[in-house]
Amino acid sequence: MKRSNENRFGKILRILMPVFYGVVLLAALAVLVIAVMTEKQDLSFWLKGGLVIVTMTAAFIGSLTGSPSQKNVGSKKSLYHERYGEFIGRAFETDPKAGKKFLKAVDCYAHDKPADGLPILKKLYDVCQTQEDRYAVVTFMALCLDDMQIRDKAIEMYAFSLRMKQNTTIASNMGLCHERIGEYEPAMAAYEQSIAIDPNNAFAHNNMAVLLIRQGDYEGGLRCAEKAVNINHRMPQALNSMAVCHYMLGNMDEYQKYYRQAVSAGSDGPRLKAYIKSLDATV
Repeated sequence: MKRSNENRFGKILRILMPVFYGVVLLAALAVLVIAVMTEKQDLSFWLKGGLVIVTMTAAFIGSLTGSPSQKNVGSKKSLYHERYGEFIGRAFETDPKAGKKFLKAVDCYAHDKPADGLPILKKLYDVCQTQEDRYAVVTFMALCLDDMQIRDKAIEMYAFSLRMKQNTTIASNMGLCHERIGEYEPAMAAYEQSIAIDPNNAFAHNNMAVLLIRQGDYEGGLRCAEKAVNINHRMPQALNSMAVCHYMLGNMDEYQKYYRQAVSAGSDGPRLKAYIKSLDATV
């Protein structure tokens, strides 16, 4: 859900635009120089030529001196709406100034600086005008707290977010928070809530599988992992869970099959084997 890179086309465009305006400006100046040398004195020609030079000069200077934040704000807004649209929605549409601050906080989160984004979000909560504003702010507060590993506060914010709007990703994230601090029953309840919101959330099914594996319930873990794989047959995490469960249940042919599929999908084979070995040592 994370990782945001500036649009490559936008970068190329910002490099090429000054070059384009510069070339057009030089071409216009060259035409005027030729006109002077050939003693072309037509008034309309001079007016048109002057207008082109003035326009291109202004565009060239603007392309060089325009504020980077002004250039990027549109592309960033579009990028983050595409990436986090389910959380952002129509937040701060009626308050552009606050919307710009919110975008800055989202940018901090996307670039692994949640500690910088959290104070911005806390201040923004007091100026929220709509439920959409509050939902977006609270949700990103939860995400930032989660990344900062402040799990208890993150769980509070996830729960607050879910009271405002049911979201399968947020419920699954809350389950992971519970699991990471050893609260397995609330974790399972959160995963169940996530699946109830969206039965096709493969990550929630696999999170449940991982939790069951952690508790030694390999048959239950296998059932959940199978649901995840049926939804997304190239999901490395789910294929890992399938391999682990089959190994622990003694199904070696199936283990080899899913181990190969997991590695093919991008899993770290040696790491997966080491994890299985650690589980096997506890039996």
